[in-house]
Amino acid sequence: MPDVSGTESTIFVPDSDPGKWGLISYENQKRKAGFTAGVEAQYQFTSLFGLSVGVFYTQQGAKYGTKGKRGTPNGEQFDFKDDLKVNLNSIATPVLANVYVWKGLALKAGLQPEFAVSRSTSGDYAISYKGKPATTSSGAFIKTFALSVPVGISYEYKNLVADLRYNFGVTNLRQDGDKWNRSYGPAAHNRSLTFTVGYKWGL
Repeated sequence: MPDVSGTESTIFVPDSDPGKWGLISYENQKRKAGFTAGVEAQYQFTSLFGLSVGVFYTQQGAKYGTKGKRGTPNGEQFDFKDDLKVNLNSIATPVLANVYVWKGLALKAGLQPEFAVSRSTSGDYAISYKGKPATTSSGAFIKTFALSVPVGISYEYKNLVADLRYNFGVTNLRQDGDKWNRSYGPAAHNRSLTFTVGYKWGL
């Protein structure tokens, strides 16, 4: 997240009127690693088909190759000493159909609502606007709700389950994405690959 070739960060100057703001754009998206943990319950309708529901804590976000970038466009002055990171931590609740194609090997697909619990921007950088210190607010413009379509494959061996999923985001993460933000760039969607190993037990 987000699946865009470039994005923007709105900057604000403390104690200024709403018109005193600008935009800094940055590109060169990189991979950003995160952590996922949770629980999942499955009801087995037949030996070939099951339906699962889960609750997971996920660390997502984006990383951009901004290290060393400097500039003074339109009154803004910025100096990035590190790659900029947009951090998005969410609670995901996947609902998946699982089709067993061979001895514990299952293909799966479904829907995954995601609810953000924290949104932030991090990195070693300095920004000013017309000579005054300014702050960036990329995280503030990420919506608290997103919907993804997970597809994947899992393999069960005794009580161990290895699971690989790719999540396709289908909702725009930008707040006000249908208003002023759209003119500055494309929609932002989650795109994430997760690998988990778990223990399975029956009731």
